[in-house]
Amino acid sequence: MPRPSQGCVCASRENFRNAGRVLVAERQGEVTGFATILTRAPRSDPDDAWPEHTQLAELAVLPEHRGAGIGTALIVAAEALAREGGAPVLRVAVVADNAGARRLYARHGFGEVQVLMQKTLKKKEDGE
Repeated sequence: MPRPSQGCVCASRENFRNAGRVLVAERQGEVTGFATILTRAPRSDPDDAWPEHTQLAELAVLPEHRGAGIGTALIVAAEALAREGGAPVLRVAVVADNAGARRLYARHGFGEVQVLMQKTLKKKEDGE
């Protein structure tokens, strides 16, 4: 697995089903970030061109460590695991208003393939 930049070290642990990994970024013995990867995620939409993909399910870096290359190191490690497993694509879901994460993923070649829309429903008041 590639080593993260800026002196971070990523370790990988297989989960109990061998279908995913947890990557942990550390600096001087302190956990600074992590990523969870589902290595063989099935298609969730019948129109999806790929029968399986690797899903970068979560990626988080402590605020005081952002901008130090930790997110990049975790993405690079996730890409290596996806390639190693033979996945044709690596996917990630991002909250629409998380501009920092969207920029990070775009810098690494991720692009939009699906847009999830939502409407908040108001509760009906009695008698309406």
